[in-house]
Amino acid sequence: MVATGERYDVKNDEWSRLAQMDEVRYGPGAAILPDGRVLVAGGMSKCAYLKSAEITTRRRKAGARQPI
Repeated sequence: MVATGERYDVKNDEWSRLAQMDEVRYGPGAAILPDGRVLVAGGMSKCAYLKSAEITTRRRKAGARQPI
């Protein structure tokens, strides 16, 4: 289960920690957006599938959790 993540920058060969998510997720999907933010969607909580997505940045949350 994850409540935070890391992003790898290939160009600079470095990792950066992402902001903590609102929900702990197991097995979510993630995609880097063109502006560098990270979209994290779906996955499972302790007992149910999640129908929400979050956008995070390296420093802080970029926006509220949204249903998908």
